[in-house]
Amino acid sequence: MFIKFLGIELDSIRTLKEHFKILIKKININLMVIRALSPYVYQKAMIVFYYLFFYPHLVYGVEFWGHATDRSLQEINLTKEKASR
Repeated sequence: MFIKFLGIELDSIRTLKEHFKILIKKININLMVIRALSPYVYQKAMIVFYYLFFYPHLVYGVEFWGHATDRSLQEINLTKEKASR
């Protein structure tokens, strides 16, 4: 059973698997936007776009991440590292 609480998908055992699936999809879409913009803007603007499109998704609901599995957190970290390059 899943409960959506303030945009965070919680299941009965609080693993956040479903939330991380949705989060990774959102982050990957924003990553494509950032990559599409990269040839046309300066590096300072890219940093602004990172904090505009990417960062809010990472910090929202971070309080719940203590119940996440290591594998889920590794997937988020890999996606985050792709964006920071």
